[in-house]
Amino acid sequence: TIYPCNVAQKAIKSAQLRPLLLWLGVVMVMGACFVGLQVWEYYTAKFTMADGIYGSCFFALTGLHGLHVVGGLVFLFVAWNRARLGHFSPQRHLNLTFAVWYWHFVDGIWIAVYVFVYIWTGWGWQWSFTEMFSSLAMLYLKVMSAVESLEISM
Repeated sequence: TIYPCNVAQKAIKSAQLRPLLLWLGVVMVMGACFVGLQVWEYYTAKFTMADGIYGSCFFALTGLHGLHVVGGLVFLFVAWNRARLGHFSPQRHLNLTFAVWYWHFVDGIWIAVYVFVYIWTGWGWQWSFTEMFSSLAMLYLKVMSAVESLEISM
């Protein structure tokens, strides 16, 4: 969805309303399809949130991302509707810019979620998920301890 978002943003900068509405609509349809596929995946998953750390992390990460997608869809719809009503000009379209930036953020987060939830675990490493999180927790505690010791000695 990065490309249609960028095309929509370029359209408003050149005062082209129809391409703006079209490409924002494409982004919203793609986002709605994503949410629909996510819901379908939840219903067809062979595990639940209670099946261990992988199930908990899977549903928490993908669910939180899905909520951000829904929020982004609302943000994009508001921008689309404002564009339709003529509220934007090539010089004044901050709401649209923020909506596109937020959508790019959600896209970027999806790449990380996809790598951790689908690719990384697809290599058969989901059973070491516990070790990964406990290692990250230990690293965090060591870093925080080092930061505290630096603050005390200053």
